[in-house]
Amino acid sequence: MRILYHILYPSGLGDDRFTYEGYKEAFEDSGHEVFPLKEKMDFQTMLTSLAPDIFIEEGGLLMQDMSTKIEVLRNFRRRGGRVVLHGAISSKLSIVVAREDIVDVYFSETDPTIEFEDFPIELFRKMHWLAASRRIHGGAKPIPR
Repeated sequence: MRILYHILYPSGLGDDRFTYEGYKEAFEDSGHEVFPLKEKMDFQTMLTSLAPDIFIEEGGLLMQDMSTKIEVLRNFRRRGGRVVLHGAISSKLSIVVAREDIVDVYFSETDPTIEFEDFPIELFRKMHWLAASRRIHGGAKPIPR
């Protein structure tokens, strides 16, 4: 599988970098290819030219020029692509995501209903934990729940 992962600053010091690296490693361990979508890259061009099976969005991309990106994602999904939205979702974005039905899977490490009172409950039917890095998380003991 080919995965396009939106990360603005893959060399930054924020937790998004370490999340990206962990998921990238986990996907590559499973035989998939992962490509970053960085700050200066064109979203529509990358989705079209790379033709990934999955597009993973960290939350920031959709907040800019949202109406155009929603149509691009709809076209991507019509061609068989899947859209995954990972954490850091704002209340405004979660409402758009639910209304426009542009995301196939939403995953997070935290419960968004705690952060946002108006989080659309219908998104819970799409929530999952997706992957973890053996190198980073390999020694951790699983939590029963």
